[in-house]
Amino acid sequence: MTAMAMSCQTKLIVLDEPTTTLDVTVQIKELSAIRDIVARYNTAAIYISHDLAVVAQTADPVTFLRHGQIFEQADTRQMLSAPREKYTETL
Repeated sequence: MTAMAMSCQTKLIVLDEPTTTLDVTVQIKELSAIRDIVARYNTAAIYISHDLAVVAQTADPVTFLRHGQIFEQADTRQMLSAPREKYTETL
């Protein structure tokens, strides 16, 4: 599905849990391929994920939602090392 979406060379792609069912080796290759294509075609990418390891590798900035509302938003490095909200820290 990711390859089909990227083949259109769109300006924006939304990736909802793009690596959820993949083992770690394939996950790394998939994320690398997505990064390469996004850079090559100057495409914006929105990653939706519960996997903070994926978030750390791909997102900048990062936005956390809670109950459908933006809860906290910051630079990825800062968010993962020193979140402002206690709830975000528990994630």
